[in-house]
Amino acid sequence: MSGADKGWVSLAGRPMIDWVISRLLPQVGKVLISANRNQPSYQCFGYPVFGDDLPNQQGPLAGLAAGFARLETPWMLVIPCDAPLLPWDLGPRLIASAQTVGARLAVAHDDERMQPAFLLAHRDVRAPLEVALAAGERRLGAWVSVQRPAIISFSGIGKAWRGANTEAELAALTQAFVLSA
Repeated sequence: MSGADKGWVSLAGRPMIDWVISRLLPQVGKVLISANRNQPSYQCFGYPVFGDDLPNQQGPLAGLAAGFARLETPWMLVIPCDAPLLPWDLGPRLIASAQTVGARLAVAHDDERMQPAFLLAHRDVRAPLEVALAAGERRLGAWVSVQRPAIISFSGIGKAWRGANTEAELAALTQAFVLSA
């Protein structure tokens, strides 16, 4: 997206983060926003905003660790800011599956692959996360995979995972969004 802050990219006249929050609110008790840029702008939503606690923006695992440092509940639902089509039942399905099998991590799976950015994490995985970060791990999917997560199928809703990393992907997301509305 040519360096644009994807949370503030407009979709149907609203920033993507606004669409994500509207889908997330019915599923969670509290919203926290992890943002390394434009923090004052994100504060307009009225939720706590924080950046990575580690220097040099070390990727999504650093954001996850910063979220754990502020977590007041046993579980944290993690969603990217450019996923305005996330399932309305993502959180409830992830927590139900995690608790059923006794997992401390639950991740969505579409028709083709695991979607590690759509993640439910128990505070018990904070220590292994910090060990991985200290060892130089920066890839969310790699870290999630070694945690033996509960993997929950969301078959048939492939567009829910669509984000926008390029102008072409934004155009496709816009079309999918309009069709789903």
